[in-house]
Amino acid sequence: MSMISPSNSLPPPKVTFELDDDSQCDVNSKGDGTIYRAVPLSTGRLLLIIAILSIFSFVYLVYAQYHKYLFYSMTSIVGIFIVFIYTYGVFAIIYMVKNDYEYHSQSESPTATTTTGIDEHSL
Repeated sequence: MSMISPSNSLPPPKVTFELDDDSQCDVNSKGDGTIYRAVPLSTGRLLLIIAILSIFSFVYLVYAQYHKYLFYSMTSIVGIFIVFIYTYGVFAIIYMVKNDYEYHSQSESPTATTTTGIDEHSL
């Protein structure tokens, strides 16, 4: 079983489009028309997630306030989800602490330059 590390992970999905000459949209510094999505999910999946959350919220706000068992079950679903997210976060932190990463200081890099933000001539 191989672990995913930053060196062998896949790049984020790319979206390519054409820009007009009079457009004020700055896509990236290379100017090749490629942008990176904020999240690695397709638009269809994002719409599905938003629809499910909207339906859940509507049922929770409208019907669960009048039905005791529906309220208890939906609240427990939210609680289980929160516990899952926190547990996943704790395990991610433990993994990052236990994982041995290679460390390259800036002084080892041949193109590294160190700037302090203070001009020597102004002193």
